[in-house]
Amino acid sequence: MLGTYAIISPVRNEEKFLSRTLESIINQQIRPVEWIIIDDGSSDRTLEIAQAAAAEHSWIKVFRRTDRGFREPGRGVVEAFNEGLSHLSRKQAEFVCKMDGDLEFGSEYFVTLLREFRANPRLGMASGNTYIRAESGKLIMEKAAPGFVVGPIKMYRRACFEDIGGLEPHLGWDSIDVYRSRMRGWETQNFPGLQVIHLRTMGTAKGIVWGKMRTGYDDYYLGYHPLFMFVRCLYRMSDRPLGINGIAIGLGYLRAWLTRKERIADAEFIAFVRAEQRARLLRMFMSWRRGSSNPHTPTRPQVAARQEMAWRTSGGVL
Repeated sequence: MLGTYAIISPVRNEEKFLSRTLESIINQQIRPVEWIIIDDGSSDRTLEIAQAAAAEHSWIKVFRRTDRGFREPGRGVVEAFNEGLSHLSRKQAEFVCKMDGDLEFGSEYFVTLLREFRANPRLGMASGNTYIRAESGKLIMEKAAPGFVVGPIKMYRRACFEDIGGLEPHLGWDSIDVYRSRMRGWETQNFPGLQVIHLRTMGTAKGIVWGKMRTGYDDYYLGYHPLFMFVRCLYRMSDRPLGINGIAIGLGYLRAWLTRKERIADAEFIAFVRAEQRARLLRMFMSWRRGSSNPHTPTRPQVAARQEMAWRTSGGVL
């Protein structure tokens, strides 16, 4: 027995994609014991499509939230997810998955993840990796940092989910949960070979530039180090359309910094994040260190703490 899992899907205006996500779950080699779909005020046929599926499958349950009148990234998604948690009748499922309604993947997806969790008791959170289909038909992997669990489809070991206190209703929630898991000694992982086709590119509901500027603000809120952000923006300049993503992320971060937007009120969290980022930069620029560390293995809290202490005592400022 590999364990049981439940899925919670906050969805809003996914008429074009939800049927393909439904088909992906129905065809799984191991189905969820329960799938809660929370319609977050859709104005299209999303609710109708979900209810039709629920009429055929007793393990699919659909609930509708009052339309707030607008899409609210971050807070809205987490609030809808938390409402889904309250509707779970099988509250003791060993794993819980937050999944969007615009995804498509193979029948082996969840059984593969369950095997990874079974093989590694310290694995607290995991996913495959998202891909978009180019006009040519070729699948292109969306960029994700090593060990980062992608936001559209995140599977949590229940013990890890409870250990981090659930999800924070704020932009950047899907990075906060990863870092908090690592702070508490859990491992996090994405598996690029486990493909999830993202039918709508992340952060494009209001356009690419707006979405990437929002990413930059998320990074500021989490306390990302300025030097790390500079390198990150340079790296993302290679995305297509060339230059746009890197510039937009940088502008979002810079705007938040200049206007002194709020940051997460957790100094220990920010110190941990920056220690990980310095370690990643060292691995990137000090090639002789690459053989001694696996970039796909998350930094342990003890290692991060030692790095932070070494940096502070050295008097270094980045």
